[in-house]
Parts: sequence; structure tokens; C-alpha cells
Amino acid sequence: GLRAGLAEQGSLGRAVASMRAASPAGSAVSGVVGGVHLLVDALVADLARLGVDVRTSLAVESVHRHRSHEGAAAYDDWHVELADGRGVDAAGVILAIPAAGLIHLFSGLAPRAVTEGWPAPSSVELVTLVVRAPELDAAPRGTGVLVAADAPGIRAKALTHATAKWPWLKEQAGDRHVLRLSYGRAGGDDDTAGVPDDELTAIAVHDASALLGVDLSGRVTGSARVRWTNALPFAASGHRERGGLIEVVEDDADGDRCVIGEVA
Repeated sequence: GLRAGLAEQGSLGRAVASMRAASPAGSAVSGVVGGVHLLVDALVADLARLGVDVRTSLAVESVHRHRSHEGAAAYDDWHVELADGRGVDAAGVILAIPAAGLIHLFSGLAPRAVTEGWPAPSSVELVTLVVRAPELDAAPRGTGVLVAADAPGIRAKALTHATAKWPWLKEQAGDRHVLRLSYGRAGGDDDTAGVPDDELTAIAVHDASALLGVDLSGRVTGSARVRWTNALPFAASGHRERGGLIEVVEDDADGDRCVIGEVA
């Protein structure tokens, strides 16, 4: 497992790479029975068992080091200022946020190369359709299809036949099929944010019918939409140079040290 690989390889990255290299074809898109959200539930349960204080839905306004009146770093820990005025002191801070949030939290502390020149990310909207269509039992497009940007009459950029891709979902769906369509391309201007639910569902039904070669009109038993903002960083000119700033260590005259990272 991962723990043994970590001990053998010496780093988490090498351990994961070693496990992936030995995995059978298709493992990259394997799922967790019941959905990957169960991993989060398991993590929260483990943290609670270990006595970890987990707080959610708290906006962070700023992050800085404790300093003396003279401006020198006074302690080894960090102070996290919350939007409601409360503060949290911590020995370390781990960030898993888009570049825009990093820039806001560390304004004045991060090097200019980190805080400037990042292209605006794009948003992605996912539309899920639950349909009754026996013609899909044969999975006419396999587990899904990618759509070229210039495909005529199709706004979706991808379709996933979820019940063909994950056996556990097929078992739970019974005689129904679950389809997921993705909208929004990096650097594109076809935004579905302002499209009403019923209209977006109709667009998704049209796109799915065209991509699968099966008329799904009037055969939808359920639908849902979810929007992910800051989902796609736009790989514009200079992306490789910005990628080189994934980890920046900044030391000042007082010995204050800050490690700043962007995870793409």
C-alpha cells in the first residue's frame, strides 16, 4: 500500500508514481464504491478520533507571522485572521487554494513573481442527467466522449456515461442511465452561469442525444447541475515559467521564512 511505498521510496511523490506504474490499464479512472466523497468522510472520522479540531465554512482574511513591536518575527508560529474577526494561531499553514486566493492572503509577503501575471482561471459546469433509455445498455460511446471546440451544434466539451464507467453506480441505477456533461473551456467565453436550470437541462439533453446517437427527449427522470469556479487554470504564454514558481522560499533580514506554493 501507500504506507509501505512511502517507506520504500522515501517520498510521497515517488511512492504514488511507483504504485501508478504497477496499476492495470484503466486504474486512473477507477472510482470508490459509493463515490469519492467517502474518502473525505473517512478522513474527517479519523481526524475526530485523533482529537483534531476541524472547522469548515470559515473564510480566512489574512495569514501572517507573529512579530514584535520592532517588526521582527517574534514566534515560530502563524496567525490566521478569520473574516469574522477571530484569529487562530498555528505552527504551520497548508494552502490548497487557487492563485488568486494565495495572492490575497499573502499580499505584501509573496514575491512579485508569484502575485503577478497569473491568467484568470475558467469555470466548469457539470450537468447530470438520469435517463431511461434501453438503447444505452450497449454503451454506444463506451464510457464517454470528448468534444472538439468547433463541433457544430454542441456546447458540451465532454460527456461521461457514468453508469458505463463505474459498475457500482450501474448497480444502484437499475434500469436507468446516468450521464454527465461538462461545460466551460479554459480561455473560452461560452459561460453557462446565467442559463436557467430548465434551459441548461434542455441543452444537455440535446447534446447528449447528439453525442450518443439516441433521442433522449422526454426520457429524463432527474437532473442536477453543479458549478466549479476557478476550475481550469489557463495555460497561456509563460505557463512553464509560472510553474517554476510552484515552491518559492523567501527569507528576509529578520530570518522570517515563508514557503509559498500553487497546486495546479
